[in-house]
Amino acid sequence: MKILEVAMEIALPPELLETLFKRYGFRPTRDCAMSTSVGGIGPLLRERIMAQSEQNVDVLGVTLLYQTTWIQSWFDWGQLHLEKRDVAPYLRETLKDTGLDLSVTLFDDTPLKVHVWEAEYGKAKVYFLDAPLITQVVYPSEEDAPHKHPNPSAWGNDIRNRQSWLIGRGALALAKALGFQPDIIVQSETPTFFRQPPPD
Repeated sequence: MKILEVAMEIALPPELLETLFKRYGFRPTRDCAMSTSVGGIGPLLRERIMAQSEQNVDVLGVTLLYQTTWIQSWFDWGQLHLEKRDVAPYLRETLKDTGLDLSVTLFDDTPLKVHVWEAEYGKAKVYFLDAPLITQVVYPSEEDAPHKHPNPSAWGNDIRNRQSWLIGRGALALAKALGFQPDIIVQSETPTFFRQPPPD
């Protein structure tokens, strides 16, 4: 049986986190881990993928590679501190470069170039879709909009829609490029329903 796991976030495996820590230290490692686990489902999917692979299920995961993530900390004097930090540079130096570029057409017919990175999750592989134009941050909102954008809220909604489209259609494009024909596609989040192509 072949299973394709599709999700906006899939937590990083322990071995990759250990590599990040040895190379860059605690802070970048924590930031990278946060970028794959903000919504909470990431760690569950990591464990499921690895458990399936240990049972010799041919499973492949697809997720997004985000450029930045928000980190929050709490100061002793009672102040909440928010800071956006880069994570993509560390991940690109740690993940395996597949050398594969996909072309995904967005819902407004805009072509998008997507680079693909790979990581081992037990006996399985998870692929990270890297499209900096729309994967700037996890859960984009008006706070992430370009400076002086006339409608920050609309910008945030638009980027989230594009990320949803990318993870769905990108997963199909990747499976085709790899020659992977799944028996089951697991859609762990509502946005992954965008995987369904329009009828001819």
